[in-house]
Amino acid sequence: MRMALGAKRCATDGAGIAVSTVGFLSQGMLTAPRVYYAMARDGLFFKRVGSLNERSRAPVVAIALQACGRA
Repeated sequence: MRMALGAKRCATDGAGIAVSTVGFLSQGMLTAPRVYYAMARDGLFFKRVGSLNERSRAPVVAIALQACGRA
């Protein structure tokens, strides 16, 4: 690929792929906990996962659950 596109283009494409990968992983960490939270609020998942942190109003338990699942 380096011979066809050149070293500069390969570096640019590699950086784009890295940014895209980080963006996808970030999206997974932000979206999935909201699904767990909604399921818990509807009574379809563990009740504790449906709680919000009083200070930040974020589903901290759901976020921690998602983080542990990715490890």
